[in-house]
Amino acid sequence: MRPHSKSLTKADAQNIKMNPALFNPTLFVPTFKPQNLKDEESAAHDLDDFNLHRGELSVSEKYRYDLSRAQLKATSNTSALLAGFAMVALVELHYDESMPRYLLILLGIVTTLLVSFHLIALMISTCLLPYIDANGCTKDSPHNRLKFYIELSWLFSTCIGLLLFLVEIGIIFFVKFLSINFILGAYITTAILIPVFIVFILISWLLHRERFSHSVERVDIKVKFLENIIDSGNNLLSKQQSSNFEVV
Repeated sequence: MRPHSKSLTKADAQNIKMNPALFNPTLFVPTFKPQNLKDEESAAHDLDDFNLHRGELSVSEKYRYDLSRAQLKATSNTSALLAGFAMVALVELHYDESMPRYLLILLGIVTTLLVSFHLIALMISTCLLPYIDANGCTKDSPHNRLKFYIELSWLFSTCIGLLLFLVEIGIIFFVKFLSINFILGAYITTAILIPVFIVFILISWLLHRERFSHSVERVDIKVKFLENIIDSGNNLLSKQQSSNFEVV
């Protein structure tokens, strides 16, 4: 029997040369190298963009996201209710031939504006709310880009729409009382409605002012908190540098 030789024969060397993967399995692992440095930078940039847009929101950003969703939901419910009430009132009211024509024209104009503003707000909220809910609470949520439309629907529904609704109530008082020739009742109810209208505008202004001041206070608190963190970090760094100098 021929003794086993540790040295490779010429045939074995030829097999290694022809089939290097048999002796080096790492050759099977695919390696993808960029053609140049620009390709590598673009790939890293795409990865950064992906992480930027798909990450979770911060506390303030999540607050704005929740606020936008709540505004759209409130707009949808309020506009649907008030628009339906205005249409029912216009259809169910009893109109006599002796009714003043200017009063009927005014009722038609106010009802048209009321329903139009609420339907626009309802359309915006109905279109945007599913889109925002489907996207989720991430950094690529469209609530920041669509902020103008969200605020517009909120304005139409809770400000202009409610004011027109109060005017609609006053006109309905006149229509109902004039149909029974009781003009004094129309004047009394309208006189009661005027202070309500003024209080509504006053409360709306006060709420807007308080909300704005609260937002400013929150910003001031955050700025002071960041300033304290920076000052504490600077003090700690100066202490470390002084201790290093003493050791040297």
